[in-house]
Amino acid sequence: MTIPPVETNQAIYLLQDNNMNSLEYFLIENRQNIGFDQSLTTRQIGTGFNSAHGLVIYHVDATQSNNTDETHRMVDVEEASSFYYNSSWIENLDYPRSYPGYLYLYNGNRGDNGDPWPGYDSLTSDSMNFLNRTRIDFFYGSIPNTDDYNSTRTLVGVQNIAENDSIITADIYVGITSRLVFPTPSDTVSIDSTITIQWESSCAGIFPWDSIYYSYAGDPAWYFLENNIDTLREYDWTVVPGMSDSCRIRIVAGNQFADTNHYVSDYFIIEDPTSSITDKNDRTQDPAFRTFFKSINEANGYIEGLGKTEIFDISGRKLIAIGKPGLYFIRSNNKSRKITVLD
Repeated sequence: MTIPPVETNQAIYLLQDNNMNSLEYFLIENRQNIGFDQSLTTRQIGTGFNSAHGLVIYHVDATQSNNTDETHRMVDVEEASSFYYNSSWIENLDYPRSYPGYLYLYNGNRGDNGDPWPGYDSLTSDSMNFLNRTRIDFFYGSIPNTDDYNSTRTLVGVQNIAENDSIITADIYVGITSRLVFPTPSDTVSIDSTITIQWESSCAGIFPWDSIYYSYAGDPAWYFLENNIDTLREYDWTVVPGMSDSCRIRIVAGNQFADTNHYVSDYFIIEDPTSSITDKNDRTQDPAFRTFFKSINEANGYIEGLGKTEIFDISGRKLIAIGKPGLYFIRSNNKSRKITVLD
């Protein structure tokens, strides 16, 4: 995702997974030294240090009425550059500001250049500045992390955060997602051929595994193909030896905590490339006659417009009209053709 500066685009994004309380969520915005943000922050500008800029992440709980509880604020900045000091993790905004103590990063302040992301991983020897802006991931395993206020792990993540001039890019997650790349509903595969099933899956943190299954000819059962696929997300499948206009792929994607997402593809078609249909003069269908339709109504409207037409499903059964997506054969005006209905 590309996130423009909020000062010029007013773009703020809300992140919330399906298990979070509806009043608890994260907000992210790109704060740059533009307009009213030219002096971010008072500490940085007043001391001549580098200004603050980058992706600011807020943890919001609208069940709270104010920020007086330091352990459970209504709006809390998830500081990008927390560091370990005297046996505890320091986040400056959680401590009272004092002068001149706020010059040292192990004391409290009202904001510094370590608050926006990407964060820094160390301090200068005098503890007045940050070094090495390498912290690019905010998720369940980072410090701070994306747990909710009940200390329950969420599936929210903002990772691979990068700043280029005034533009922020990042990978955004609010759950586990998958989608099939190939085959798609417009694809037809041949029986007994070997195809490479391709898909995409994503979630915050480490993504250890996927499992894939297929169903065939409307069978409600799912047949296992492979599991623990954690790298390329491709699988070479020898297509089952039978025609079907209702084959689907199921992807079960999960993380190391056994959180899962179940994705089921749309129907695609398996056909026998050696099969054909002939018209009344025994002329075989020309493949160029194949026609694709986006909906059942569109296909039936097309057939009605042809006049007297015979319709057959992939098994050769004669139909009155098309009732579901799939592959069909029609005969009209001494011509035979295949039609594919996608949805």
